[in-house]
Amino acid sequence: MSPPGESGPPENVLEFTYVPVVVYSFVIFGVCACIIPYLSWWLVPKYRTISTPERFDWNSRILSAFHAFLVSSLAIYNCLFDGPTWEDKIWGTSYLPRVTIALTAGYISCDLIIMFIGFPLKESIFYILHHVAVLGAFAANVLYGPLTFFANIRVNAEFSTPFVNLRWMLYLLGYKDTKFYMYNGFAMLGAFFAVRVGILPIFYYFMLKSFFEEGFRRLPMWMTLTCLVSSVGLDSINVYWFFKMARGASRMMAKKAAIRLEQKSNASSDSHIKEQ
Repeated sequence: MSPPGESGPPENVLEFTYVPVVVYSFVIFGVCACIIPYLSWWLVPKYRTISTPERFDWNSRILSAFHAFLVSSLAIYNCLFDGPTWEDKIWGTSYLPRVTIALTAGYISCDLIIMFIGFPLKESIFYILHHVAVLGAFAANVLYGPLTFFANIRVNAEFSTPFVNLRWMLYLLGYKDTKFYMYNGFAMLGAFFAVRVGILPIFYYFMLKSFFEEGFRRLPMWMTLTCLVSSVGLDSINVYWFFKMARGASRMMAKKAAIRLEQKSNASSDSHIKEQ
């Protein structure tokens, strides 16, 4: 494959340049997963009172928020400023976008192990399917290099993860009725829509446009199918999650509106009684 910063050749060549990044990422996130419980015990008194399953969930969410902040920042930069992947959306490749994908592949491998150890399969099946779909597609990029542009668009989806995790933590800590919880919920819904649902027309526009380019026809069939199947699978899960979030937000707003209406009615009744 070509040196960092240059466009990759239109051929399918197995390479291991970015595999060490996957390994380093796996080890670093694994070490972080071991440290987080001790930091949480020391810094968050509430952590000491929650159940063991909730602690596993808490630890996993802290880890995923750290990963999300790191790779979504890199992916946004890559999508905006990386020339080689914009110029050739099939075979274009450069160092930083490939590192971003390798970092995510290492984290997902680590998080899958955490899920199998700490979460019942029935509760985590959607997350496992999500991780397997992402890992399959990203492994192809780590080992062969094509479709870096589309993989980085996928990594952008992690931008919404910190908002999702913060909402869960605020609920667990007893801040459900605060304005911060509500504002974070709106931010979560907006971010989730923007990077996981709203971006889909752009993603599929470039993908369908690429079908008619010479570079796409040079892709092996297995790689094409991996890209399509993982994309459709991920998007189905994300759309499902978004509608669940939107339904929850709608119910919350309806509940708050009913409470305000009841309070207004009670205040009006009290005023009328005093006047009498």
